[in-house]
Amino acid sequence: MSGKVHSVFGALVGINILIIVNQSEYIALFVPVYIIGALMPDIDMTKSTLGKLLYPISYPISKIFGHRTITHSFLGLIIFNVLLGVMFDSIVKTQYINSYIIRYTHFHFSVGYLTHLFSDMLTYQGVPLFYPIKKSFNIAKINSKKAPDKTITSIITMLIILTLVFR
Repeated sequence: MSGKVHSVFGALVGINILIIVNQSEYIALFVPVYIIGALMPDIDMTKSTLGKLLYPISYPISKIFGHRTITHSFLGLIIFNVLLGVMFDSIVKTQYINSYIIRYTHFHFSVGYLTHLFSDMLTYQGVPLFYPIKKSFNIAKINSKKAPDKTITSIITMLIILTLVFR
């Protein structure tokens, strides 16, 4: 799946969660967190959206682990959440941040991350959810190299618009 598909799918799930839990006033704040979470597993590819942006981090991950290994697993999710916690801890020590933002950013990031894992589980390659155990899990057999990304992105974008209009 492409970064666009992961981004819009993460945004769609995030918007719906915020609406369901009656927190739609936080959509503008947390949808970027869902999107970053949804893009994060592909940091193991230097040509991905975040891989290009965070190349000094992406390059060693890609060389040491390769694609769809540690970052496409629950272990990767835990590692990124620990790093997010360390980052937030240092920010909180230097300035005041709304406690709601701190408490729930991990949740929103994690959901975004999980949308990526789920959408990659729709491909025939699957994902190694329990890495370092290399068994990949998939629930469908979409060929992500042939999948019509523009069509998938357009459909999900239309669902986002419908969700926001009819909430």
